[in-house]
Amino acid sequence: MAIKLTEKQKEIKRIVYELTRAIAQHKLRPGTRLIESQLVESLSANRNHVQSALQRLALQNIVTIAPNFGAVVSTPSRRDAREIFIARQAIEPAIVALITPEKIVAWSAEILEQQRNERAVIERHDMH
Repeated sequence: MAIKLTEKQKEIKRIVYELTRAIAQHKLRPGTRLIESQLVESLSANRNHVQSALQRLALQNIVTIAPNFGAVVSTPSRRDAREIFIARQAIEPAIVALITPEKIVAWSAEILEQQRNERAVIERHDMH
């Protein structure tokens, strides 16, 4: 059953998406201060919606919110990055091991579509 989002929820989701995409594409680098008034203007958004979006990003550790300073793009530590790569090294081979020839045949159309989409994203330099 699909959950219908309110207009406010859709707008917050849009802002989260735009900021996440900008961060992933390195348009907003780690340590960049996110000034609400500038975000409101550049995203043509409501200030309350921007604040809610920043809170969501803070819960995901994408943004850090400091009292009396505001929001900044989070800067992962070397330890964080190392732990992420260790986790990926453990998980990704297990996922690949589950792919059988039967599954490849059954999902070949979807796999080809995903490959086409991935190539298009790479060509657009969309790192999100």
